[in-house]
Amino acid sequence: MKPLISIILILTLAASFITCNKEVTTSPPDSIPRNSGKLFVGSNPSGAKIYLNGKNTGFLTPDTVPYLNGENYKLTTKLALFKDSSEIVNIVEDSLTSVFLDYTINPTMKGHLNVDSNPQGAAIFLNDTTTGRVTPFEFNNILPDTYKVVLKKTGYWDSRFTCIVKTDRTFRISGTLEDSSIFVNYRMSNSGIPSDYLSEVVVDQDENIWIVDSYNLTKFDGINWVVFNPDNSDYPGGNVNSIYAFGNEIWVCSAIGLTIYKNGSFRFMGKNTGLPSDYILCALKEDENDIWVGTNLGLSHFDGTAWTVFNDGNSELPVNSVSVLQRDLDNNLWIGTVGGGVVKFDGSNWQVFNSENSALPSSNRVSSLAVVNGSTVWAGFSNSNNGPGGTAFFDGQQWTPYISIPSDYITNIAVQPGYLLWFANSDNGLSKYENGSWHSYTTSNSRISSNRIFGVIVDQNDYKWIATYGGGLSKYKGN
Repeated sequence: MKPLISIILILTLAASFITCNKEVTTSPPDSIPRNSGKLFVGSNPSGAKIYLNGKNTGFLTPDTVPYLNGENYKLTTKLALFKDSSEIVNIVEDSLTSVFLDYTINPTMKGHLNVDSNPQGAAIFLNDTTTGRVTPFEFNNILPDTYKVVLKKTGYWDSRFTCIVKTDRTFRISGTLEDSSIFVNYRMSNSGIPSDYLSEVVVDQDENIWIVDSYNLTKFDGINWVVFNPDNSDYPGGNVNSIYAFGNEIWVCSAIGLTIYKNGSFRFMGKNTGLPSDYILCALKEDENDIWVGTNLGLSHFDGTAWTVFNDGNSELPVNSVSVLQRDLDNNLWIGTVGGGVVKFDGSNWQVFNSENSALPSSNRVSSLAVVNGSTVWAGFSNSNNGPGGTAFFDGQQWTPYISIPSDYITNIAVQPGYLLWFANSDNGLSKYENGSWHSYTTSNSRISSNRIFGVIVDQNDYKWIATYGGGLSKYKGN
């Protein structure tokens, strides 16, 4: 007998918990009122909660509340963003009473939207539709809702906002419009650029911009795009490691050799011209009788007559892969290597800097070099299995490192007068170094078209030209 009583008690408690957890029930009462009435409530927009005498019925408009006594009820409807609406309704026995509320035509339900901009005069679009109005303007008596607001003005980037307008409230927008000439993005969709996936960028003596991708060499004079590729010229294409402008010559270092463009024609250098390899990583032309070329099989020098090859077997080069070359004002040749750190060569003596004898990043993979004010040398590093990359500078006495700063993989360094340095990062956008401080420009805080940057240069106007991988070519006028 006791087990039976226990089972009954457990079932009773379980039923009571189920009843308590259910806040609203639409089931008929145990005792249906005789001759009960019904109330139908509809609304525009629908979905309003229906309250009777201050209690939530659990119904949403449009719906019918059944089993009501024949008497007066205070009907209240609650709809998000709108103020509550209340009225007295009389329920008649054995009858259906209907009430419909149209929030959209009730002027007391409307809200306001005030839109301004700097500069003013921007066209205002609501939910992708032009309003015919310009800033500053206030929209009065508009329906509460979530609105997409776009401000458009010629010469400026569009500014986009999301706002929530409520009954009897004024939502204010004041947008600062960005000058579109400060950040300009050239893509295949809006220009004559042949690819959005760029390898490098350089500027020549006539201020023409040259860019390369895996198939094309492209010249941009600010208006016109001239494209060279294997289909329309002698340019061979291929995966590019670096590009340079020496006077009126464009040098392209690639996995299939060194291509030189001058006055409308191309010539080629590789193993067949005395270089140790066709895999060219970098070059430095100081005059016709002083040319340096870095390959995967050593560093080559041309003196006007013949090539001399330096490698880890006949010199103090730590490794054979030479990735970048720079000359300082003291006529020292600075050599970046792939895995061997930085090398200083004064014509007779070799001095090697790496993570074992200095504070350089442990990857020892040098991806870029820059000489500032003639003597300070900056080096950018990519990461490797040995450790992270970053950057470091040499002041003539020692190296000061920035490990993984501004990123773990720096692809290029450009120098702007005034000791302002710009760093291209493989996956972290464009970074600026000024007076000991760093600032990065990414797709989340600027108009740059991609966070993958493979090249950056500064032209004579101090404009930054940025070669992105996936976002085309960006021009940045600001500092």
